[in-house]
Formats: sequence, structure tokens, C-alpha cells
Amino acid sequence: MLPAHGGNIKEVIDKYKIREDRIIDFSNNINPLGISPGIKNILNRNLNSLTQYPDPQCRSARKALSGYWGIDKDNLLLGNGSNELIHLVPRSLACSRVLTYQPAFSEYEFSVKASGAKPYFLFSGKKEGFRIDLDKIISYLPKVDLIILCNPNNPTGHLLKKEGLLKLAKACEDNKVYLLIDEVFMDFVDKEKESSLLKESVKKDYLLILRSFTKFFSLPGLRVGYLVGGKKTIKRIASFQVSWSVNSLAQEIVAKGLKDRKFIEKTKRYLLKEKDFLFNNLKRINGLMPYYPSANFIFCKICSGKLDSGKLFLRLLKSGILIRDCSNFRGLDNKFFRVAVKRRGDNLYLIKHLRKAFQ
Repeated sequence: MLPAHGGNIKEVIDKYKIREDRIIDFSNNINPLGISPGIKNILNRNLNSLTQYPDPQCRSARKALSGYWGIDKDNLLLGNGSNELIHLVPRSLACSRVLTYQPAFSEYEFSVKASGAKPYFLFSGKKEGFRIDLDKIISYLPKVDLIILCNPNNPTGHLLKKEGLLKLAKACEDNKVYLLIDEVFMDFVDKEKESSLLKESVKKDYLLILRSFTKFFSLPGLRVGYLVGGKKTIKRIASFQVSWSVNSLAQEIVAKGLKDRKFIEKTKRYLLKEKDFLFNNLKRINGLMPYYPSANFIFCKICSGKLDSGKLFLRLLKSGILIRDCSNFRGLDNKFFRVAVKRRGDNLYLIKHLRKAFQ
């Protein structure tokens, strides 16, 4: 059975008896530059904060985010990673019929079912290049009360244009249907602010934007994400959140980590160059078709009849490479996988062993 998510390196170690220091984890879509020196200093300086209860209102962190984005702090809700917020939304808003566009992050479906709502699915396919049809979504508005989208989408990397999303957001507002857009990979997008609807969400009652510190700041073990939306909607969702959901160190990272502008710009410059390098080399491998990435990962189709994602997974694992087999995504089969953009040396190692696998 495949892991439910990428980055589950402990499960791979236990199952295949491979030492952790022998694995390069391309299934984990986090910043290849790792934790910034500034954030390491913040963590070291604030260890004593663990002897106290964290601020349940996350005031310093919300103040920092409100200053960074130029929005009111009451439009913000912090959570124990974006995952907690994904589960809070359908439950707190009493949604009964929820639409997701597949393939997508499986946690959306899990959260819908856990809240007791009925899931509806639309599918993007190979013929359309896995593009999401916003007009088709609009036609479903009378049937649902919540829509969850990921932009850029995981695992396909498809980036929706802002103009189309604004049209969808207006249609949702007119029909009193909530729209949750998961933008956890938006930090990696070139011209991020031209694609994001974060600033627009504060003016609307039915639009919510989800962000995370996990991916960009390489902090999956710390767990911190945030939700942006209209004040009334955010207040309603917050009333369902358990006390002390966000730990003290996570709050300090949010409050001070956003000031590390040099690291933020360095990451954006690096990924803009490196994702093109990896994509162009993957394109040259016969039997492999990569989809152009808008974020820090590349979605790939296996065109060779000799290989499938399961066989490729095992073959690469022998060389210490862990990829994300996408066959357990709803709407995909065993001809698809995903790889994160890593450092140049790791990317070259991946390219070398993929070439061998497809010979």
C-alpha cells in the first residue's frame, strides 16, 4: 500500500529497510535550500518559550502577517499546519456538499468525509493537459456549498490564472458557495502576487485562502499554516479551533521569519533557474513526459510500455532516490509520478538514474 502523502520517509525506511542517510527524498516538496540561518537562530533563541503556554490568539504572529500582506490581523487565522485548517473549514461552515477537482491533495477528500459532508468530484485529464475547467465548476454551484481548489495544483503543478479565479469567486459569492483556494505552493510561483487571491479574500465573505510555512521555509515538522478571509468567516472558523493549536516556536517563526527577505529572494531566484534546468533535462529522456512546473515540483507521465510508477519507484529506491508514485491519487493511474526540485547535485543524480531506468 502506498503512503497517503509524499515525504513519509519513515514508512519507506521501515518497509524497505533502507538507511535514512542513503535516501534523497524527491517526494517531499519543500525548499531545497533548507532552513534559513535566520530561522535557525530564532529557534535557538526561543527554546525557553516551550516552558510557557503559547498565545492562543497568536497575536504577534498575526500582527507580523498582517504587516507583511497589508491586511487586518482579524482577517487571519493560524493553524497547526495547513492540514488542521483544511479540516476546520468544512466542519465549521457546516458544509454538506463539497466539490474538489481531481487529481488533488487527498486531504481535501479526507476532511470532507470526516465532517460528514458528501464529496463531489470533477476530473482534469490527460487530453486537457490536466487543466482545471473553471466554467465547469461554475455550472456545479447550485449543487454544492463549498469548493476546494489547489493553486498551483498538487500533483499536476497546473497554475490557474487570476482573472478566471476572480470570475469564479464572484460566482461563488453570488450563489453563497464557499471557495477555499489552497495556495501553499504559491510562494514558489514567479510573480506570486500577480497570481494570488490573498488580498482579494479579505473583502469577501465566501472566499478563503490557505497558506503555509511548511514548504517554503522547510518546516514540515514544526506545523504552521494560516487562513485568510473575511472577518466574519474567519471568526466563525476560529470558534471551532482547539486551544493552543499553534506552538510557541511556530508562532515565533511566523512573527520573525518573514523579515528574512534575503532568504526569500534567494529561494525564488534559485528555484526559477533550477526548475527549468530539471524540466529541460527530464524532457530529453525518451519515454518520459514532464509537465512544465509552476512551483517547486514536476509532474511526469511515463510513456514507456515497459515501466509503470510502481516499478520505477522500486528501481530508483535501490539507488537511494525516493519519488512520489502518483497512482493513488484519485483520477490517476500507474503511469504518473512527481519529483521535487532539489539542489543541482541531487537533480543531476536523479536525471542520471532516470535515464538508466528508461533505457
